[in-house]
Amino acid sequence: MKLSDLIILLDPQKNKDVLYTEECFPDLVRINEKWHVEQEKIKRELLHLKDEHNISDKGLDAIDKFIKKHQKFFSIHYLRKKRKETNQKFPIVSIVDGAYIQFEYAIKTALFIAQRKNRNLHQLPQITFRLNMDGTLIGNKHIVAISVNCVEGGRDCQSPKNLVPVGLFEFPKESCELYRKILPKSFLDSLSNVKYVRLNKKDIPIKLKLGGDFMNAVYVFGLAGVQSNFPCIFCTQHKSKLEQPDTTSYFDVQKGARTLEEQKLCLKKTEKNSKGYKCEPLFGDLFEFSDYIMDTLHMKLRVYDVFMTDILHYTSKRERYGKEHDLAMERKVDILNEHAKKRIGKRVFFAYDSKEQLGTDYDFITSGSNDSSSDGQEEDENENDESWFNLSGRKIVTAARFSSFKRIKKS
Repeated sequence: MKLSDLIILLDPQKNKDVLYTEECFPDLVRINEKWHVEQEKIKRELLHLKDEHNISDKGLDAIDKFIKKHQKFFSIHYLRKKRKETNQKFPIVSIVDGAYIQFEYAIKTALFIAQRKNRNLHQLPQITFRLNMDGTLIGNKHIVAISVNCVEGGRDCQSPKNLVPVGLFEFPKESCELYRKILPKSFLDSLSNVKYVRLNKKDIPIKLKLGGDFMNAVYVFGLAGVQSNFPCIFCTQHKSKLEQPDTTSYFDVQKGARTLEEQKLCLKKTEKNSKGYKCEPLFGDLFEFSDYIMDTLHMKLRVYDVFMTDILHYTSKRERYGKEHDLAMERKVDILNEHAKKRIGKRVFFAYDSKEQLGTDYDFITSGSNDSSSDGQEEDENENDESWFNLSGRKIVTAARFSSFKRIKKS
């Protein structure tokens, strides 16, 4: 008999050691094994519920800590009842396609948050607030989210945690007509009713700005869009003359900057989409065109591919041949890598590969990632792959964004 087969327990009644073997309690061993099997089944079921209902790791961890702390949990019926009682304290207005709060309450909340970031707000002659609008998908529903923040509160007031929700509205899709149909008039009127905020016993006038992406500006201001002859949202320059320098302006009316007065005059004309104006602006005269703040993230994403194409086109320009060409290409790639390292670290890199089997008509320029998640396996060769495109009669090979790339293509 092995020592591991023995369990020594102290019998309190006889005050002596008693030896037990597994043969003495076979049922207990089977029950213990069954218990472990049941525990594994419960863990798999919990993991399935977490993935099926999109419960985040932080959310599940917070629930676990709550149960351990209070040793109790509550049903969804009680939580819904409590949520209804709490929501009655907020001026929330529900409609068929969404819900919103009174804008005055949102402004006061945004001002309260900004005061924690800037203690000198009461000294300003005017306080600026930005109304943010953006469409997004939540599950299979297209939602337009509207929020507000105080500009003078600084960059922290623009973070997701410090943006004050104003309204959520469900849209089948975004368009000029649906914006005017779904957003209720009472909500639009509440935006223009707030003129002052009270701070330190002083009434301070407010200025509203509007923020969003390019298409949001088209829908909100009632423009014809990028396919029209006047695609710019800030000026009335014809598309054939947009490339001419110093002929357009964001603010200067003499250089074609858009104004609400001009829009009213153009809409009275019988000509369709005169100067790119399609219909009246959604918010009336609350926002001028110069009050619109373009989202820089969307601007960068839209021009990223254009910039990348131009960079690679310049880098792959063949001015010399043979070894001199290879040395020149390597110097250019070094410049790209140095710039990328300064801006975003070592996660992304560029490389130049001069292989004989590529031929003289090919320059092999790759961009890759040092991310450990990249598996480094070769990708399938495909003529229609986005990694291949033609420039000046030559094929330029680039890697997919933030992913490793390994390929040799024969001419």
